[in-house]
Amino acid sequence: VKRDISKESQAYQDAYNAAYAANANPSEPISGTAVIDQTHRNDGLYTKVPADGNDTFVGYEMAKKFDQQVVTLLRKVTIGKTTWVQVKLADGTVIWIDQLGLQTVNAKDVDYNATID
Repeated sequence: VKRDISKESQAYQDAYNAAYAANANPSEPISGTAVIDQTHRNDGLYTKVPADGNDTFVGYEMAKKFDQQVVTLLRKVTIGKTTWVQVKLADGTVIWIDQLGLQTVNAKDVDYNATID
């Protein structure tokens, strides 16, 4: 009997993403700078994480490619036991990374109202 591993893998990934999305909180704005520190890590970078209406992870690159790059902090969200931080890379690309993969240089939570016209 031949098994379609790709369908099983996709089903697993869908269930994994749904479980994460069910435990996600809304993201919060933050500001400051940090350095991607992959000295003893091998994090993935994502263009989407299951938060703010997204229900899946969308991969981008491995963080080692950007090791020691200074990034701008934008948002954070805790999903399960992991805090994800949205950052802007030097080239302007906006991605998410596990907070443990960053060395914080200057960060603070911000809380403000804004009107978008």
